Amino acid sequence: PRTARVAADIPQSGDEAAFAEILQRYKRAVLDFVNRMIGDPDAAQDVAHEVFVRVWRGISRFTHRQDATFSTWVFQIARKACVRTHKGSNVGTWGGRP
Repeated sequence: PRTARVAADIPQSGDEAAFAEILQRYKRAVLDFVNRMIGDPDAAQDVAHEVFVRVWRGISRFTHRQDATFSTWVFQIARKACVRTHKGSNVGTWGGRP
């Protein structure tokens, strides 16, 4: 798929335009996912930002993986960021639900 090809080009070139394409493709879905997980729209913005920073920094590791799609990798990063956020907070619920 095109996203995987774009992702493969980033580590070699540091191609910010290619990363912008990835950001454009996934930002709404990641933000919605994170917001559902943590239930706080303001915190979700911060966590989603963290997700894309981690994607940028770790994209070279993805290119060596054959066992997952790019979107699976991105959402795995998002899930882990939500867990870290939840562990660091005093909130006792997920997604604003008891």
